[in-house]
Amino acid sequence: MFGFPCYFINNNMCTGTFEEGLFLRLGNEGREKAMAEHDELTFFEPRGRKMGEYVVVPEELRDDAASFDRLLELSIEYVSSLPPKKKKGKR
Repeated sequence: MFGFPCYFINNNMCTGTFEEGLFLRLGNEGREKAMAEHDELTFFEPRGRKMGEYVVVPEELRDDAASFDRLLELSIEYVSSLPPKKKKGKR
């Protein structure tokens, strides 16, 4: 995705890298809660397009193993709860 590695659960994007950063998909509710707890989190806005369910996890928060593990768990839980996404056919 975007030319960088990403990870999917049931064809739904869960997490990935973009340029020098790492992003997680938390859903809107999860994003709001996580951003309230962690001031370091920002919206994921690749190429100026805000992706509302996603946050960028800065390096200092990734280095905090307990916090990062919890955010990653939240992302996996949220994306696992989504219905499987059907792959689009080739154009």
